Amino acid sequence: MTEQIIKKIKTVRPVNVTQLRRICKLKRMGSGAFRRAYSIIKTDAIVKFSFGADGISHTQDEIKNIRKIKTVKRFQRFKKYLPKIYYWDETYGVIIMEQIQMNVTEDQASKIKAKFEKMFPKGGFTDLHKRNVGRNKKGQIKVIDFGVIGGQE
Repeated sequence: MTEQIIKKIKTVRPVNVTQLRRICKLKRMGSGAFRRAYSIIKTDAIVKFSFGADGISHTQDEIKNIRKIKTVKRFQRFKKYLPKIYYWDETYGVIIMEQIQMNVTEDQASKIKAKFEKMFPKGGFTDLHKRNVGRNKKGQIKVIDFGVIGGQE
């Protein structure tokens, strides 16, 4: 079911909740500083829609960071923390990814954050905390927000 709905979404390229609701049913999950997340009913996916220019910029940063983790050799050890990304639209700040259960402890999230911050010894930072780390259906730990990773390398 997920693949069929994702295929339909890629064809329509929705830029907001109203457009996506014409294709599938959504359930609001929550929101952060820059985006609101919805579960896509009858799938294992969620969609994140950005709030305004700051949210779009945050999503663009997240996409850039995901690409960096996938392609830059020294970051590839973090690929295991990437959730499956089904679709993204950089122009409108939309990301559809696998749904993650938020069931890690603060201690587990802190350990992952420390691993990321070691990559940026000259003042790096991340936004990794318990609400941005969870487990997929296979029990693998995944990070759901890569929008704030970086610093002076």
